[in-house]
Amino acid sequence: MPASSWRLRTTSPFSIAEQLDKISDGYISALLRRGELEGKPGQTLLLHHVPNVLSERILLIGCGKERELDERQYKQVIQKTINTLNDTGSMEAVCFLTELHVKGRNNYWKVRQAVETAKRRSTVSIS
Repeated sequence: MPASSWRLRTTSPFSIAEQLDKISDGYISALLRRGELEGKPGQTLLLHHVPNVLSERILLIGCGKERELDERQYKQVIQKTINTLNDTGSMEAVCFLTELHVKGRNNYWKVRQAVETAKRRSTVSIS
């Protein structure tokens, strides 16, 4: 079964996005510098065979300006992610979107939204 990873931006100095970029020798940051993804909420870019990364695919998804993500945008990002994964035929995915800062919401709410959306819309196994 193909595995996909979901990209997110966090305020952590060691976010998964930064770790993937470091492992891939700057591949992801080079794509972003070239304008391949603007970062608008829900905008996606599916990457295949990222250098030095074992996952077959990585899904980058725009989440808007850091620390400005609200409930509506978070739900939009989750829905777009699930829809994109369904469209690719992915059977498994690792989701890091719950690490995002969402105004006025805690981790419980973020995880619940992700699980409920995945359950309603998905054929993908989420871990």
